[in-house]
Amino acid sequence: MRDTSTVVEKEELIDRVVEAVAQGSASSTPTPPDGYAPDTASGYYYSEASGLYWDPKSGGFYDGRSGLWYRWDAASAQFVEWKP
Repeated sequence: MRDTSTVVEKEELIDRVVEAVAQGSASSTPTPPDGYAPDTASGYYYSEASGLYWDPKSGGFYDGRSGLWYRWDAASAQFVEWKP
């Protein structure tokens, strides 16, 4: 949040808070991984290449064939089974 020490009017402070909340909401919107496109039927993002769905709310990956969920482990650079 920007410095509010120079704010004199209550309306200006409210404006700054509204602005900060709007910026926070925009920056917290997850970006889908490369190669994933919206799948309107499921509400997730789908990758033809991997065959996995990605859930932006949890960050998890779902394999519709096996019914298993995975998370990406950056340390090992692989998918790890995950139980949400």
